[in-house]
Amino acid sequence: MQKKKKIGLFGGTFDPVHLGHIKGALRVKKKFALDKIIFIPAAIPPHKQPSTITNAKKRLDMLHIAIGNYPYFEASDIEIKRDGISYSIDTINYFISKYQKAALFFITGFDAFIELHTWKSYKKLLDLIQFIVMARASASRSDPEAMKTEISNYLKKKINSEYKFCKSQNAYIHPKKKRVLFADILLADISSTNIRSAIKKGEDITGVATEKIADYIKKNRLYLNAV
Repeated sequence: MQKKKKIGLFGGTFDPVHLGHIKGALRVKKKFALDKIIFIPAAIPPHKQPSTITNAKKRLDMLHIAIGNYPYFEASDIEIKRDGISYSIDTINYFISKYQKAALFFITGFDAFIELHTWKSYKKLLDLIQFIVMARASASRSDPEAMKTEISNYLKKKINSEYKFCKSQNAYIHPKKKRVLFADILLADISSTNIRSAIKKGEDITGVATEKIADYIKKNRLYLNAV
């Protein structure tokens, strides 16, 4: 029997894509033995004001530049081509239909995951796809074990009390829903918000974004009036 391909779906605004995104995806790919990761920039994220977001095509261009040297990374324009607000449930259904013989994983950050109850059709999402939750180091959160506990409490109180943590799988298990896996790695505390702020102040960003991305931002005069 042929082994199922394992594909990660990495959604986000990517405004701009930075080294935290790329290094995080590389570590997740290795840890979970994924065959491919597809980066999916949102056209109109539900939780952000459209007027504050960079043109979608430019964000997609930057993604193509950032992942150009990684043959197992792709960038999808599915949310950009779709009219209206970019809901994860619609995107997941699209990829389930496209990759019917693959095992799919939805990759998201810790901060985004603990707001899952605010997402459209979040209960259905947990029926459809396994989640991989990435941790990010910060001044307030730098302990993976503490984050595991916070996710466990969040799932029990906000989502469904039947979730139990399985140490051998490093995952939260539910008898009827897909697993929520914890990526037990700490990523550098890099944020797109801080990058936009640094560019507005005229600061160098080559330590947090690739040189090619920095050049693209400069050439296209992006984030000079960032909010």
